[in-house]
Amino acid sequence: MKHLDEAQLIDIAFGAPPDAHLDTCDSCRERLATLHVGLHAVKQVKRDPVPLGPPVTARAIRMRRWRFAGWAAAAALVIASLSGLQVSLSAEGFSVKFATWGGESSSDEALQIRLQETENQIVKALELHAQVLQMQVDDRFNAIYAENAQQLKELSRQMENNLQSVDYQNGVMIASLRDDMHSFIEAERLKGKLP
Repeated sequence: MKHLDEAQLIDIAFGAPPDAHLDTCDSCRERLATLHVGLHAVKQVKRDPVPLGPPVTARAIRMRRWRFAGWAAAAALVIASLSGLQVSLSAEGFSVKFATWGGESSSDEALQIRLQETENQIVKALELHAQVLQMQVDDRFNAIYAENAQQLKELSRQMENNLQSVDYQNGVMIASLRDDMHSFIEAERLKGKLP
């Protein structure tokens, strides 16, 4: 069985009457369907150009290294506050004091203040971590979007080049057919069969 060549399939895709071979050949029907999908993609890209997103920055790449830093900081603050560790900063430097739950630094009011401060620090650490994660997700989506846009652009360029090549080949074939028909008509006139 002789399959349809690319030029014949392209002609059919552009509206030429389908060949009877397509009724019996799954392979040629699949190739024609693939060609239709590619042509649809090219038409869609020409109608709706895809803007390229911003490139991934070096800062975003560095931020990925610290992915779980927010969670680790929050956990460290919780552990430190529950264990009674107190860090204070003054003009002379900083000091670290460890107070047990029953010790002098653990009065109810001081404990409530420490718990509130710890809670505020945890909330800030979690908010910062959420912002970092959102930036990472945004950067990844932008990178994927830019990559897809580049691939579509390349596909569009390839399809356009193929279409131009097919148009040229069709033009050459039409010109050759026209010359053959013209020669045939002249030959028939010389034989007296045509007026």
